[in-house]
Amino acid sequence: MSEDDRWLDVLAGRSPGGPADAEARALRRLINTQLQEDAYVVAEVDPSREAELVGRARAVGLLPPAGVARFKPRARRTTLWLGGGLAAIALIASVLVGWYRLSLPPSETYRSMQGGTVRLVSSNPAELKRTLIRELREVGIQATGYDRLDRVGVDAELPTPVPSEVRQLLERHHIPIPDDSALVIEIVAADTR
Repeated sequence: MSEDDRWLDVLAGRSPGGPADAEARALRRLINTQLQEDAYVVAEVDPSREAELVGRARAVGLLPPAGVARFKPRARRTTLWLGGGLAAIALIASVLVGWYRLSLPPSETYRSMQGGTVRLVSSNPAELKRTLIRELREVGIQATGYDRLDRVGVDAELPTPVPSEVRQLLERHHIPIPDDSALVIEIVAADTR
């Protein structure tokens, strides 16, 4: 241990030190007496002084008038619970609505063509068949509907050349015009794809 470390130990009171450390012991005594002299004495609570200070604070508006609470803790807690509950209900409702929408079959109709037969996939094949037959008949085409196994369909004989109102009807339903005069449409339910 160096001489400086020993002197610091005596000053800190960790070691009594030897005769050479008298200066460190004297400095320690002086520091201790000054600390005791500088210690502040805290007065006891004076209720009249406290009442005077609270009264002055109320007079200048720092504190609410006597008997009036600035906020109601219970009402605030209730508001927080209510807000949190409403947020939770909204979250659960949005999840359930999303889940329900995912469970629904697609409402759109998918189209493809294979071997001259137009294949349509629809969420409601029977309704689509009725709509196509009705619209084809409205433009003067004799169309018949059929049901085979899990597929429904429409057969029609188109005139050559295909009239413009028939072309517009087929384009509206995105059905290609057949190479020959036979229009064959098969419709399957969306869940059987």
